[in-house]
Amino acid sequence: MKFSKIGKNLAASALIVGSMWAGSAYAQMADYQMLEAQIMTDLATVGVSTAGVDQLTMAEMIELSSVLESNEPDADKAMAAKKLIGDAMAMPARVTANEGRMQLQQQLMVKLTSLGLTLPPDMVMSPSQVARLSAVFDGDNTDEQRKQRAETILAETMPAVTKFGKSGYTQLEAGLVGKFAELGLDKPAFGSLTLSQVAELHVIFDSTDSDDTKKQRAMKVISGT
Repeated sequence: MKFSKIGKNLAASALIVGSMWAGSAYAQMADYQMLEAQIMTDLATVGVSTAGVDQLTMAEMIELSSVLESNEPDADKAMAAKKLIGDAMAMPARVTANEGRMQLQQQLMVKLTSLGLTLPPDMVMSPSQVARLSAVFDGDNTDEQRKQRAETILAETMPAVTKFGKSGYTQLEAGLVGKFAELGLDKPAFGSLTLSQVAELHVIFDSTDSDDTKKQRAMKVISGT
């Protein structure tokens, strides 16, 4: 295998990591999310498991990305990727990219609580949620404005099951199941609907629109388009 170009790229990896993580929390998480998503796609393309990717440091993720984006045959890229991930998992415990995200989430939870928001203590935010909610605290907005923005983001992104628990979500979903059947729609997977989607679907199903219109509107809400 020849990965000479990768060696040259790795020489600058420290500078890349520094520039990626020098900005705001929003920029940090956006960079992390984009890089992780691309790596996941590239690993699937060459037939390599994505297990362990969320435990890689940013430098290791950049190295892995360089391997996967090279012009080498897929078989060579797969072998190199497996070795890189395996070697990284065998290293002593260290602060990982995923742990860095969790640290940001913990700090963010404290800020959101200070605004008067009540969040499940065991809530796990996605990189996108962390990025969007972190951006709420950028600028000179008042606490009330920040709270309103945060509530909107949470409604759009938080699974309703996270907010209300399994039993509470079951009750919410029960009011929708019959409507899905009436319109010939498949019921979404349990826990997949956000607070905002549940509210929108109730409004649609209670409207005076024709069944065809309700079905079209509901499909857009479920698909997120």
